[in-house]
Amino acid sequence: MSTDHLQDDRFPSRESVRGLKKRKYLAWQQDDRVYFSVALTQHVGGTPLNKYITELIGTFFLVLTICLTVSTGAVFAALAIGSVLMVMVYMGGHISGAHYNPAATLGVLMLGKIERGEAVKYMISQVVGALLGALACGWLIGNTFAPAPAGGWGPA
Repeated sequence: MSTDHLQDDRFPSRESVRGLKKRKYLAWQQDDRVYFSVALTQHVGGTPLNKYITELIGTFFLVLTICLTVSTGAVFAALAIGSVLMVMVYMGGHISGAHYNPAATLGVLMLGKIERGEAVKYMISQVVGALLGALACGWLIGNTFAPAPAGGWGPA
């Protein structure tokens, strides 16, 4: 069976898929022909400064949301926190990988997906973003955010 009919404008050329990673495979049949397609997504990209700024902004909004919802006793705090995290992942996932947490960055480092120096810079930007978010929260509600265990856990 000849594969000449598969060389079509609807399929990416070999040169256009460099720098992209394969994600999903899809095959279908139409008009006695079998088509095979590969869905492609771009690697996490962007300049290093864009990555660190994205991590700072994402961590800032995540900490600010956690602080505001927990400090004010919001009923749907978990929904608000999850929603903000979802928005931040969609906003910055393609730029920095959307770690937004030094523990997540440590996991990615342990998997070997980023270098040690880059992980340290990610963590620094995340800590700075968290501190800025906590300061903004303290300024907005007029007191500090001090998470503590509920009553009954410590010595009487």
